[in-house]
Amino acid sequence: MTIDEMIAVLQAAKAGKPIQQQYLRKNVWDVCDGRWDFTNYRYRVKPEPRRWWLNVYPSRIIASAWMSPQDADENASPNRRECVEVVEVRHDQSGS
Repeated sequence: MTIDEMIAVLQAAKAGKPIQQQYLRKNVWDVCDGRWDFTNYRYRVKPEPRRWWLNVYPSRIIASAWMSPQDADENASPNRRECVEVVEVRHDQSGS
């Protein structure tokens, strides 16, 4: 990590944001235990899951994913059955 990256993650921790750590020899992100070891670990602010909204139609065809429910509503055809929110589940991290 660069000095700027270290400072940014420490400032995020100070602000109360959840921090994750990754031992350099593993590919798993865990919840940071509050001890800092920039020699053997990488750190990051825990990523927020991405969200999309899908318009579902009677034929069960979903044509596009929208970045907001307003966009989904504005682009929906009159025969839309429902608007469904989809939330990303990240499998590359173990920390909650």
